[in-house]
Amino acid sequence: MRAYKPHPAVYRLAAEKLAQPIDRIRLVSSNPFDIIGASEAGMRTAWANRAARPFDTLGTEPDITVTSLTELPALLDEPDQETT
Repeated sequence: MRAYKPHPAVYRLAAEKLAQPIDRIRLVSSNPFDIIGASEAGMRTAWANRAARPFDTLGTEPDITVTSLTELPALLDEPDQETT
């Protein structure tokens, strides 16, 4: 089967290749469609909102939101939370 993002099979393949449960993997992206697809597949998510735009209202909010990737490492050891 051929599948492309944001189809859940694409994100499940990442978990399979990493030999990890999908809920132990976090997708980091600046694309809302990627965040929504990964979240729907069961992944944790982090949205790099570098343009300070609102998140897509049609999907699940990201677990973590940062404005710069430099903010991300400090948040990965904490429980999921959103920052602005």
